[in-house]
Amino acid sequence: MIFSGSQHWLDWLLGRTPEQAPPTVAWRTVAPAQAGRPRALLPHLPFFGPGRAGRDANARRYAMPVFSVEFKVRDYECDMQGIVNNGVYFNYLEHARHEFLLAKGIDFAQLARDKINLVVVRSEMDYKASLSSGDRFVVTVAYEAISKVRFGFRQQVIRESDGKVALDGLVIGTAINERGRPAIPEGFAERLTA
Repeated sequence: MIFSGSQHWLDWLLGRTPEQAPPTVAWRTVAPAQAGRPRALLPHLPFFGPGRAGRDANARRYAMPVFSVEFKVRDYECDMQGIVNNGVYFNYLEHARHEFLLAKGIDFAQLARDKINLVVVRSEMDYKASLSSGDRFVVTVAYEAISKVRFGFRQQVIRESDGKVALDGLVIGTAINERGRPAIPEGFAERLTA
């Protein structure tokens, strides 16, 4: 399903039917997603802001399929304040990226055995709201081309109960060979954008 309107796209992402969606959402049916691929395309991510396509000549880079993984906060991930420790979010984002790669037919572990290592070179995290023990949330992943030797993953952590974005992130990575030189696997970007 894809819908017009930008307020309640999380309903669609979480698989809620039109009958379960708030009345402000206008649904329309699109072709079902292929097995192993994200459910569909989001009209835009709130992370990139409404109307960005009109202002940004590179906006087409952001029009990628959005992949998501569902999580639930475990007690031991919380700090003394009763909220998820800021370092735990890195684990959530990493797990979602690995699942995204697997869904695209890229085995992170096999690449390492083949002496190609995907490494993070930069992480940008904007913490927007806190998660607490028991909260259910999704982590989204969207691939973004950065350069010939770098790639990015735009990610969000979104609380399911209210659709609140808890974190916006950009993780930039590269691939290096056994000599420590950039070595992006052939067809890597094409697989991530397919």
